Amino acid sequence: MCAESAAAPGTARARRATRVPAGQPLRFAAPSGSSFFAFSRGRAMRLDHKLEQTIGAAYLVAILAALVIGGVASFALQSVIASQDRVEDIYGAELIEVERLRASAMEKSAQGRAYLLTSDAELLEESYAARKAFEARLGVLLARAEDPAERARLERIAAAQKAHHEALARAFAVHRAGGKPEDVGRVVGAEVIPKLGALEVAIGDYELFVDSRLEVARDGARQAASRASRLVVIVACGAVLLAAGLGVLLTRTMHRLYRAAEERLALFAREERARAEAEAARRDLAETVERLSRVNADLDAFAGRIAHDLRNLLTPISLVPPRLRRADDKEATERIAASLERSVTRANAVLEGLLAFSRSSRPDDTRQMASMREVIAEVAEELAQTATEVRAEVTIQVEDTRVACSPELLHVVVLNLLGNALKYLAGREERRVVVRACRTDDGFVELAVEDTGPGIPEGAKDRIFEPFYRVPGVHAPGTGIGLATVRRIVTAHEGRIACVSALGRGTTFRVWMPCAERKGLPLPPRPAPAGRGAPEATAPLPREGEGLGARES
Repeated sequence: MCAESAAAPGTARARRATRVPAGQPLRFAAPSGSSFFAFSRGRAMRLDHKLEQTIGAAYLVAILAALVIGGVASFALQSVIASQDRVEDIYGAELIEVERLRASAMEKSAQGRAYLLTSDAELLEESYAARKAFEARLGVLLARAEDPAERARLERIAAAQKAHHEALARAFAVHRAGGKPEDVGRVVGAEVIPKLGALEVAIGDYELFVDSRLEVARDGARQAASRASRLVVIVACGAVLLAAGLGVLLTRTMHRLYRAAEERLALFAREERARAEAEAARRDLAETVERLSRVNADLDAFAGRIAHDLRNLLTPISLVPPRLRRADDKEATERIAASLERSVTRANAVLEGLLAFSRSSRPDDTRQMASMREVIAEVAEELAQTATEVRAEVTIQVEDTRVACSPELLHVVVLNLLGNALKYLAGREERRVVVRACRTDDGFVELAVEDTGPGIPEGAKDRIFEPFYRVPGVHAPGTGIGLATVRRIVTAHEGRIACVSALGRGTTFRVWMPCAERKGLPLPPRPAPAGRGAPEATAPLPREGEGLGARES
């Protein structure tokens, strides 16, 4: 067995970050009153009883005054803290609702365009659900809006959302009516995307409006905090002059205020993290929309290629009837029949590729299994003529293993990988393909197809498994869905696929699929040894180093 050599390679938005108030919390040192008390004590001992009573009354007045001022300061600071809490609670909740509103709008549009691409009814339902969530959140905001300017902005959002929904509905109508992809694409490009942009602009305008109100409220809270801080400074100075005990009281008060300020900063930090996460989600959504746009462009190109290929295939067929009428001998008839047969075969290959892609992600029967050796032998025999035509040497090194996959789907996987390897060998100085298959230690069967072709450009490696993608500058027959079909089949069977390529030196595709034993499928009985009445074994595959096609210089 061979060791597994590589592992296969494989969300509300905020426009501006919350501003944390600048500066650190004020710290006040606790006044040390030991020397003051010593002086007072000595002074009192030298004064008469009346003076002592006066000093005592002064201390009492000072303490009472300090207590009153301290109480006023504490009340002011608590009011500031409560005011800041109310500001953050009110406007923070509005900003969160705005981000959820934007997320619902983007999700509705993204799921709707995804439905236009895939015709998946679940995506359509998700688009409708996102629209209901959007309307519910907008209704909440409208119900709370009292400012005419705020209500006007919310009504613009509602109008923009309605226009976007109507544009999307028109695209759905064209799609359901059987319109061509390019017709649907024109509706999306001309109506859906501009309406979505207008909706996003309206939401952004409302967000800026809420953000500006939040900044005004924060400025007021900061001014109140500044006034309260000045009051606290006065209290601290009075406490130093009046009594050390008042200093202790102020120290405790300031410690409490310091903890409250730290809690505010922690709250601001959490809000900052939440905004950063929302921004990351917005970027992910934008990347998803961009990927959908690329898929739409690839789909347009794919439709053009299919139309071109089918036209080229049907043209010879359309010429057959008049040629048959003019044919005057059997030899001419045979040539016409052979040409017709080739065109039909090529058309059938195109249709088979499309059918394989459509059913590749839905295994017919999870209890089926296939012999890797037998399937590779069938594909090798099927492609022997191709190997001979390109003068390629094909070497097969396969263990007798069974894969938890139907023979038909495994045939599609091997046929696409080996066919691609042969297809790109034409014109190469070295034309060699090596096919290996063995069982790994973790219960998978590893299939490797290595060729000496031109290799894959670095920028295209991440997209070769996308449907309808063709490497720029490479002209070869095919529909552009072969590798996408392979990946869908492998993924549907809990497998993995990886590609390693060096430009100008060749490419190696590796596929890992669960073996039948890993899935608990019963294996067929092993054939009895020769000479004991066992049926004859099938013809062996080429030995290591032997090829299907003779390599010619």
